[in-house]
Amino acid sequence: MKLQRVSALTKKELKKTFHESAVLFMIFLFPVIFVLAFGIAFGGFGSMQPVYVVGVINMDYVNISNYTQLFIDTSSSMEILSIRIYAGSQIAQNYLSQGKVQAIIVIPNTFS
Repeated sequence: MKLQRVSALTKKELKKTFHESAVLFMIFLFPVIFVLAFGIAFGGFGSMQPVYVVGVINMDYVNISNYTQLFIDTSSSMEILSIRIYAGSQIAQNYLSQGKVQAIIVIPNTFS
């Protein structure tokens, strides 16, 4: 195709697009409304980021390696997580069933 024909076809389609209000709505306003609706639904207006309390059961206490400590330190440094370290699984499960922690991470003895 010649460049002149492509240019004429492009101009024709742009004119047709800008004359139809439904197409303009779908191109410009619908994405803005969509972003605002999902932003309000999942983020709220200026609300703080939630903090999740997570229990950690470290079963790798015999051979506490750099990897185990690095995992715990990295998880603790995240703003969204509040890490609680438990010695036994029974205590952690009790806190989980009471709703004091939202999740439990078990570090197995073969982690390192």
